[in-house]
Order: sequence, then C-alpha cells, then structure tokens
Amino acid sequence: MLRALFNREELVKALELVGHVVPKRSPKPILACVRIESMNGMVKIGGTDLETAILVDFHTVQVEQDGLALLNLRDFLATLKASTSDVVKLEPHTGEFGPVWRIADEDAESTIAMEKCADYPPMPGRASGPLAGSFKVNRDHLSEAIGCVTWSAARPGGSNRFAYESICFSLANGRACLVTTNSRGTSPGSDIPLYIQTMQRLERLPVRLVHAGHDPSFDGRRLKQLARAYLDRH
Repeated sequence: MLRALFNREELVKALELVGHVVPKRSPKPILACVRIESMNGMVKIGGTDLETAILVDFHTVQVEQDGLALLNLRDFLATLKASTSDVVKLEPHTGEFGPVWRIADEDAESTIAMEKCADYPPMPGRASGPLAGSFKVNRDHLSEAIGCVTWSAARPGGSNRFAYESICFSLANGRACLVTTNSRGTSPGSDIPLYIQTMQRLERLPVRLVHAGHDPSFDGRRLKQLARAYLDRH
C-alpha cells in the first residue's frame, strides 16, 4: 500500500483541482473519493464523476512505498487544511475497527477510513481507445483553441432540446482538432469530414436505447434521425 510524504500545500491544490469532477452527492458513495497511485515513485492523483476525469501528476512528494490509496476527498481536504505543517505523511494503519489511512504531521495525526480500491470505477480516458495514450499540449494554446470553438456550443438551458455541450478531440499526425456544435452548425475550422464520419457511425449503430445525459432517453430510431439530419445539412 502507498506510503509517502507530501508537501501539504501542493497536495491541497492538487486535491482541489481534482475536486472539480468529484461529485458532492452521488448514488455511488465511492465517487466521493480521490484516487492516489504511485508507480516507480511517480504519483498520480485523480477523480471522476463517471463522465469526466481529472488526473494530476504530483511531484512534490517522497515515496517510501509504491501503492494505491483511496480516500474520501472532503475528509482528506479537511484534515490537510487543519494542519499547519509543511509536510504530511500518508500511510496505512491498523485502527481499532480495522485498516485506516493515517495522516500525520509534526504535531498531530488523524485517520480516515480505508475504502476498497477494487470498488472504484475505471477512470474515463484510461481505457483503450483513440485517446487512451497520454499526450501533452501547451495550456495557453489549448485554452485559445477552446475559446475559438465554444461559441457554437449549446448553452445550458437553451432552446435546443438535444444540447451539445462537449468538445470532440481528434488526434492525428501530431495535430489536434477540436470540434463542437449546437446541432445546427460547427465552428469555423472544424473538421467537418471527421464529424460526418462520426454521424455516419452513429447512424449505423444497432442500438435500442440512448441515454443522452441532458434530456430523457430516446430510442435508436431517434438517434438515426438526429444523425441523418446532420448529414443532410452537410
């Protein structure tokens, strides 16, 4: 199991970043946890709401033993913020009622329940697929590219029944293409042929029920209608 010394302030920043995707309320309590993993001394901190995941490479750490830790994010953050030490140690411990995680600093220590790592779902983006591998991009350039395409994205609460609020990334030959739409049009410079291919695939999918995420579920015939409507416009 994981055993490591963390820079407390940097750890708080990393956890707060991951906290943007960790749901405050969920029918799956395990999603309220943050996942900390160390392999060969390299630490990654991540969280997910099953749709989006954030994975942070953490460097200000001294790993004593590689392993995996799963802790309730809210409890972990509260413990860290109550400390004034520069460094905290995270390690497994056998408590009165079973195994726990012990967080210790120079002056005090506290414990947090040890969750079963096997219960934590796979994080989106870590499975096999076109974006399964890691890639690096300049943050400012990515922010600028997102700003160029988001004008066409559907706005939450808008009149479009089947809202599109996501950005599609396509990676090929060292180039990244970003596409977004409000189902009526795509932003300038978008890879229209690629989006047409996507709609053609959706039209061929032998599905009976679609869970869109924003509105009530609909059947496969409606999915084909939406894909065909886009194809007819292009």
